[in-house]
Amino acid sequence: MSRSGLLCLLDRSRAAGITSSMGGIKTLAMVLAPFAAQAQAQPLSEAFASCAGRYSAELEHAWLLNDDRSVEFEHRLHQFADLVKATALQGDLRNLLNLRIETKLAHAGLLTQATFATDTELSDWAEARAASAINFCADFLLDS
Repeated sequence: MSRSGLLCLLDRSRAAGITSSMGGIKTLAMVLAPFAAQAQAQPLSEAFASCAGRYSAELEHAWLLNDDRSVEFEHRLHQFADLVKATALQGDLRNLLNLRIETKLAHAGLLTQATFATDTELSDWAEARAASAINFCADFLLDS
């Protein structure tokens, strides 16, 4: 979100009486801050498509390892698929599906390295990178 977009949001919030005090402005800024940098670089529909791809990879990896978290991953995958449908523009669906598939393959590669790599340094890096990516996605959801 651009600085002007954030200021516009703050002005709308003030007009609605949401941020009548400095504390309200700080609260609003704290809520929006984690998403501001990502939103500038990537529209929400693309972020949601990437997250759907990541959770798809997590789900398949959980099935492979007989991990009980597969139910949670499947639920979150469906949540992100719904978010993609809700935020996508009509002509973007094909590109978003492509992004979802590319992200799934990349995330699956990280999970494979994290689980099966014999090089501990590479394995630790892949595990941390995959966890960071999935945590970014989890932060979008209210139930996380």
